[in-house]
Amino acid sequence: MAKPISIFCEFTDRELETEYFSADLLKSLKYMRPLILFLAVLNTLFIVPDFILIKDISPLIVIAVTRVIFLVCALLLYFHIQYMKSPYIICAWISACELLGFLSFIIIFWQYPSPDYLIQVLGMIIIILAVFLVPNRWLYMVITSIIGVSSFFIAAYAKLADRISTSRFSAGIVYTALIIIISAFSSYRMYYNRRANYAINKELEKTSFTDSLTGLINKAKLNEELNMWMKFSSRYKTPLTLILFDIDNFKHINDEYGHLVGDEVMVKIIGAVKEMIRETDTLARWGGDEFTIIMPHTNRIQALEITERIRKAISERELMPEFKLSCSFGIASFTGKGKISGVDQFICAADRALYKAKNSGKNVVMY
Repeated sequence: MAKPISIFCEFTDRELETEYFSADLLKSLKYMRPLILFLAVLNTLFIVPDFILIKDISPLIVIAVTRVIFLVCALLLYFHIQYMKSPYIICAWISACELLGFLSFIIIFWQYPSPDYLIQVLGMIIIILAVFLVPNRWLYMVITSIIGVSSFFIAAYAKLADRISTSRFSAGIVYTALIIIISAFSSYRMYYNRRANYAINKELEKTSFTDSLTGLINKAKLNEELNMWMKFSSRYKTPLTLILFDIDNFKHINDEYGHLVGDEVMVKIIGAVKEMIRETDTLARWGGDEFTIIMPHTNRIQALEITERIRKAISERELMPEFKLSCSFGIASFTGKGKISGVDQFICAADRALYKAKNSGKNVVMY
């Protein structure tokens, strides 16, 4: 199911938007930082034509100071952007620097005694293109461009009203407005398509790793998760426990009552187990009527207590009015030492414990 995207070209699901935007900005940093540095240096180099075209020292000092201030701010962004945690803080910094760029342009424009209006409009268009080139939130791009352009034309009218015809002034407004509209539409389409593709790929990934009946992750995803937690446990010396359990007499239930009832049994048992485990635990379908629980930061004694509560909850509740249900549990623990060194060995250890539970009369927890 496609995730809704708002008119501001962001996922309506804030958690999904943050996840996507963080990943997208992280990838963009590879070219974003060089681009910021390039624009900062380019802006500074324009001081050369400033010195050639302006003879009065006072406006030259103002222009030089303005360009240096922008350079310093851009360099601060260049060096610190990679350490910023939140994508929204990054966007706020980028937008602030862009607004400073517009302000710098207007201040410098004001220092010229007889600026060429259309050349200044061209400069404004280049800044607009730069704003839409640097990755940012789409709404920030549009607002920043509108504020910057509006401020420029107010300043241009105040300075050049008696020296420029209405038609030329209006032409400049139309050109820049068209550039903003075209850039906004182009970037909107690009950002929208990226998010749509991300949502589709995420949904496909979820489908490929999710059991359709129970909604749990499947065996392939379980192996991936278990491998990740085993590496984490080995690195940070934290306990990790794996529980493997199955439904007692499940074959008899299927044969006696049919597979639809068997499916209902699995769904109800999984619902009961979900209520008993923690948010940090990972519940997965191993295959058939076998399920696993990955319990990070949990030693064998803690896992025994939790598993015993789960066992009692399943056997004591009337999950199915027609018959009593129960499960058998096998527990294996991993500490980074001992015989267990890989995912397969870890699962085999839990499977051996489950086999002991089945041979001990069922509805028990063994390790």
